[in-house]
Amino acid sequence: MRLAYLMLALGICAACGEGPPTPLTRAAGTGDARQVQALLSQGANPNATDGAGGSALIAAAREGHVGVMRVLIKGGADVNQRDARFSRWTPLVHAIHKRQGAAARLLLDAGAEVDAEMHGGATPLIFAAAYGEAAIVEDLLARGADPRHQTADGVTALTNAAGGGPVFDVTDGPRIGSCNVDTVEALLRHAPDLEMPATFWSRAARFLGRSKDCREVFALLARRPASGASGSGPDQREGQRGDRELPARDPQAARETAQPGDGPQRH
Repeated sequence: MRLAYLMLALGICAACGEGPPTPLTRAAGTGDARQVQALLSQGANPNATDGAGGSALIAAAREGHVGVMRVLIKGGADVNQRDARFSRWTPLVHAIHKRQGAAARLLLDAGAEVDAEMHGGATPLIFAAAYGEAAIVEDLLARGADPRHQTADGVTALTNAAGGGPVFDVTDGPRIGSCNVDTVEALLRHAPDLEMPATFWSRAARFLGRSKDCREVFALLARRPASGASGSGPDQREGQRGDRELPARDPQAARETAQPGDGPQRH
């Protein structure tokens, strides 16, 4: 059943680019600020969506065209308008997904919601942690993003940074076995007592995390004082039982257990 869900999600993702752009979304996506300004002056709706369900601001954010984004925002573009697709992503998540740090920062400066929940409950911070975007993670945390937030399936920013990113995003995520030390350190600076929840995603992170960076991450988590008097918080419980609950090491099998809607639905 999980494999069927995954194939459905990949099918949705493959259809993401269907539909023609509008003149405004085309100009925004190519970084043509002058044409964007001209179209807005002629009465183009800055929040209209194209055939793929995206706005001009989303098109510009995904390509990192900050100058165009400023023109659109000044012209009335909604920085929190979601795409008209199954994923319902905000421009901020689109920027993060494409690793466009300057675009993400501009959106935050313009009032983008730091803890807006996408389908399944994933927040911008959870996306940024999955991709190892430590600078964006720091910026989100500085603006009040919740480092303890969990998706409906138990994904957190920490589990993604500590090796769960490839499962969270099976199409555009990091390579299997990678961990993001800088991102984990950023999360712990803002929430020193942060722990890996006792969920499938934590077990997947420990199972897939075999690199030198992952060993450093788990050593860092293990060195912290145990939470509570008994020292049996979620992080400690995962360390005791996580690997024993998983099958033989098979990254493809781990990918096939991912549920659609928690991770990206668009390339």
